[in-house]
Amino acid sequence: MKIKNWKLIIKLCYSSYMRKVLFFSFFMLFGGISALPAQAASHLVISEIRVAGDLFYDEYVKIYNPTDSDINIEGYKLTKKTASGNEYNLLTSFPASIVKSKESIIISHQQATYEGLKYSTKSYSLASDNTVLIYDKSKAVVDKVGFGPVTDYEKNPAAALGKNQKLIRKDNIDTDDNAADFEVISDGEDPAPVENPGNSSSQSANIVISELYPDPPTEISESKGEWIELFNSESFDVDLGGWALEDVRGSVHKFIIQGGTIIPKSGFLAFESAVTKISLNNDGDEVLLIDKNGSIIYSAPDFGKTKTGLSFANFDNIWSWTQTVTKGGANIKDIIEEEASFSASTSKAKTTTKKAATTKKSTSSTSKATTGKAKTVGTVEDPEVLGMGDIASEEKDLNNNGNLGIMFGLGGAVIASLYLAYKNKDSLSENFKN
Repeated sequence: MKIKNWKLIIKLCYSSYMRKVLFFSFFMLFGGISALPAQAASHLVISEIRVAGDLFYDEYVKIYNPTDSDINIEGYKLTKKTASGNEYNLLTSFPASIVKSKESIIISHQQATYEGLKYSTKSYSLASDNTVLIYDKSKAVVDKVGFGPVTDYEKNPAAALGKNQKLIRKDNIDTDDNAADFEVISDGEDPAPVENPGNSSSQSANIVISELYPDPPTEISESKGEWIELFNSESFDVDLGGWALEDVRGSVHKFIIQGGTIIPKSGFLAFESAVTKISLNNDGDEVLLIDKNGSIIYSAPDFGKTKTGLSFANFDNIWSWTQTVTKGGANIKDIIEEEASFSASTSKAKTTTKKAATTKKSTSSTSKATTGKAKTVGTVEDPEVLGMGDIASEEKDLNNNGNLGIMFGLGGAVIASLYLAYKNKDSLSENFKN
């Protein structure tokens, strides 16, 4: 009798143990899978929203492509829903446009100075408590963001927006929870840090004027065809909101850069004359870059008499005219005649500019440097840094391999538990019979 009792106890304990092992293994497998690190969204996302600045029309919606492929958004639609649920178009139908992989596009009020696409009419405007939706050509919702006391949102609405604030998606992750995915950032305030420095609006950021295009060919209107390009040598993106560009000769004009204008790390940003209203004089002009405190950060030297169709480019703070215009890319020193060099003035001791890719002109073609890639204000391009795509790909592969390792490990635990149960099935069956 005693022996049978002991057998019964062992049988029950073993059975309980196996059940716990199996339960724990399955819990770890499926619980572990659900706890894997969040990945970037697999579709277009609404990455940033601004509803008003000092002016009511200082508003925009930014759409980002986190995927590895370019996306054609022709025929897409952008709408807003009021707190009561009434829906209105912001942009009735997107024109033929491509949002490149890892790049973004801005859709703003018709009276705002942001480059990019514009709302369909001036009467369209966002409020502090709206839902913004983007639809594809089949009228399916691609993404939506509800903020404030609204009726349509993903799981939980994000916080309401006020003047001079923007709603920013955290690291472009989409967990289908607006409250968790977004944070409200006021002008001049940096987003909460993630795994990198993120955007900075620091006045100490090392930004320089990298290239000027003061005299386009005659078929291009100078009021629209001129541009000023900046270069960011920092290892983080910089918000240029509140900074300014200003010329110093003739009809002087100062252009204040709006908040949310990001110059990427190790990248370029070109400001076109159609936006800045800065018209560079053909008999010479200088350009100043001014930070939020009013300090002159960089001064491009007077270029003298312009050379039509050539750009005035910065080569390690020595300026020269070059035949190869590299708007949005590294400067190329491509001169056919003896040139005068001009030294630039900067408030920084350590100024890094775009490097010349070559100093020798080819009779057939001149290769373009790829040390950085920039966007022109108003395009859908954002910067890439040489090698960064490969690094990101390697990190992604490592993450994927790590996740697979976790899944295989947990799956192995389940299989081992099942194997133990199978090996002892006869013993367990006999014990239950007794």
